[in-house]
Amino acid sequence: MIRIVLMYHDIYTCDTTESGFQRKRDLPYKISALSFEEHVKTIKYYCENNRVSQEHVVFTFDDGGKSFSTVVAPILEKYGFKGLFFISSKFIGLENFLSEDDIIELHNHGHIIGSHAYSHKHLYKLTDAQVDNEWRISITALSKIIGEKIVYASIPNGDTSKRVLEFASKNGIKHIYTSEPTTQVKMFDGMEVIGRYVLLSDSTNEYVMSIILSKKKRLILSCKRIALKIIKSILGANYIQLKNFLFKQ
Repeated sequence: MIRIVLMYHDIYTCDTTESGFQRKRDLPYKISALSFEEHVKTIKYYCENNRVSQEHVVFTFDDGGKSFSTVVAPILEKYGFKGLFFISSKFIGLENFLSEDDIIELHNHGHIIGSHAYSHKHLYKLTDAQVDNEWRISITALSKIIGEKIVYASIPNGDTSKRVLEFASKNGIKHIYTSEPTTQVKMFDGMEVIGRYVLLSDSTNEYVMSIILSKKKRLILSCKRIALKIIKSILGANYIQLKNFLFKQ
């Protein structure tokens, strides 16, 4: 059975300033609690009505915003799902971000805690030693908080490369999630490399279900990602607005 892995960031109840990063570039990734619950509920009913295991769809969340604990986990648990919560450890305990107690509570409720590196910097801009530190510091801190070795991670800013994967594997990661829109699971040095489908603030139920149900839709998203990589090599950081436009179509 293939798994469709969905990538979310912050979920807000009333205002986007409630949780996580507050940069302009982060706003397209913030989804209202009402919309998010509709996503979860629709997927739950799809699984029930089609006798599909709920494990067919995986909910992942990046950055470490406070909403993971206050909004996301209660909604997931209401419909019988668990989440994979990837946390940039530099921001633990800061305003709008998870505290250590929040992380422990998520872990105790059966959700998976993973690393989103330390500082959420663009890893391709860093030296080898700095990339190593990004993984090592984050994994060490999160492992200490939950009392278990962290073996799950996601790559911040979509900066997947052989070098980033090498240092993640070196630091004990066994399952690493990328921003590549694919259901194909690859192996790298004994570590699973798993793609995800990003959801944005205006992602409708119909769009979410098209990802789950349509192989053609998933192929289109994969082609868009390839085109985006080419554009990124030309435009550099200015590609972000175009990326958000492409992936909400």
